[in-house]
Amino acid sequence: MREKKEIITFHSGFGPVLDRFIRFKRACGYRYSPDSARLRCLDNFLYKEGWHSDEFPRELLKKWMERKDNERPRNQDGRKSAVRQICLFLQCQGDAVDTSFIQQNGRFKRDFIPRIFTYDEIRSLLRAVDGLQYTIHSPMRHLIMPEYFRLLYFCGLRSGEARCMRLKDVDLERGLLTIRDGKGGKDRLVPLAWSIVRRLQKYAMFLTVKSPNAFFFPAPDGGQYGRKTVYDAYREVLRKAGIPHGGRGKGPRAHDLRHTYAVHRLIQWYREGADLNKKLSVLADYMGHETLEGTQYYLHFTADLFPELTKRTEKAFGHIIPRRQDP
Repeated sequence: MREKKEIITFHSGFGPVLDRFIRFKRACGYRYSPDSARLRCLDNFLYKEGWHSDEFPRELLKKWMERKDNERPRNQDGRKSAVRQICLFLQCQGDAVDTSFIQQNGRFKRDFIPRIFTYDEIRSLLRAVDGLQYTIHSPMRHLIMPEYFRLLYFCGLRSGEARCMRLKDVDLERGLLTIRDGKGGKDRLVPLAWSIVRRLQKYAMFLTVKSPNAFFFPAPDGGQYGRKTVYDAYREVLRKAGIPHGGRGKGPRAHDLRHTYAVHRLIQWYREGADLNKKLSVLADYMGHETLEGTQYYLHFTADLFPELTKRTEKAFGHIIPRRQDP
């Protein structure tokens, strides 16, 4: 049975526009769940400000996008992105909407640079995660985390993709993961190395619930493993591995294991003499990138980590390495 779409109800005068915008996005194949929640916040803001007109609320949108005290930049960027998307939608509908009031720095440029772990750091991190101890509050944590973090690094999974996996998504006979409804609403297959398959087979023996819909990495109550639990374990693992952490929002993040996978994979292919032009599209499909541009970005970090490769790769691959602007 298909999942029933959430019904969104807006109350401000701008509500009909927001409703049409969400319907348009969903008709194009976007889930738009997180953004619809953000748009509900926008609608509530406009309603509380007394906006009951169907005209474009330019000044109130500017106020809604303002930076709040102690707010992370990415949250403000999310509001800017939402407003910009609405404006582009209205322009496509024939409305003369000016987007100049949305201040942008590149593509909502952030000052966060992903941390690419060295090979020695990865080895230290894996030793540390393998040494996690049993805890009564999360009895499966010491079994889950070693496999969870290995999937992020050895398979380049997003953290949320690993947390959402169910038993039916893990084929340990063929060595395949099925990532369902990933970024962009797409499914994909992720082949596993047999060393990882053997580890997951041993881990699966400890699972008490064998239902196909049960989570592969279950929380103590059988539900989805929580983000905070992963974050706390990750901080503990970094500390034991001797890898400094800058604090919440400063990294390194668990998601950086995915970035590290991509860079290390490119380095290995280069050393094997592979054609990076061809391999980039393979990597993009494997990691679930919607465009090749996101995958090409990792070539910067390859050069940053291994400067000796820069001159040797520039002539052959310079045309596919997009130039990164320093913050």
